[in-house]
Amino acid sequence: MSDNADFMTLTTLAGGSAVELFDAELEKALKNIADVNTPAEKARVIMVQVRITPNAKRELGDVTVSVASKLPSFEAVSTVAYFGRHNGRHHRGGHARRQTVNGEAMKILVETAQAAKEPTLLDVGGVTFSSRELYDTREPTPHPPTIALGTLTGLVDYVTRPTCRSAFPG
Repeated sequence: MSDNADFMTLTTLAGGSAVELFDAELEKALKNIADVNTPAEKARVIMVQVRITPNAKRELGDVTVSVASKLPSFEAVSTVAYFGRHNGRHHRGGHARRQTVNGEAMKILVETAQAAKEPTLLDVGGVTFSSRELYDTREPTPHPPTIALGTLTGLVDYVTRPTCRSAFPG
């Protein structure tokens, strides 16, 4: 029995399925670690169970391989709920509220808010385009009322009036 092919190992059990099952659970654990909604510092546990049940003569047996993991679930979310009656029926309501925001999520939130604050302007052939709608906040230019005149004499009379002279000194 010097040939390794004759020995039972974890890699040879169930035609290599034990290793494949472990790899699948390891992938789940790594995804769980990367998920910002799960606690960062809690342990992720992967359990490999090999159950060997030999027959009465100890010549043959059933081998069962199972792999399971214990992963932290999402962090708790709290809510405020109100209860009461409206028109004779029970009524309830509430809204979810995250308890904590980790540093990386806060950084992304701040960067996104800052980027959204300033529009991106692009000049193409003398025409300015913006990444969002812009509003003119300048004071409107004052426009004097329209004067309805029918003759040149009417214009002279209007300009020579004392009220008009005070508006245009000099």
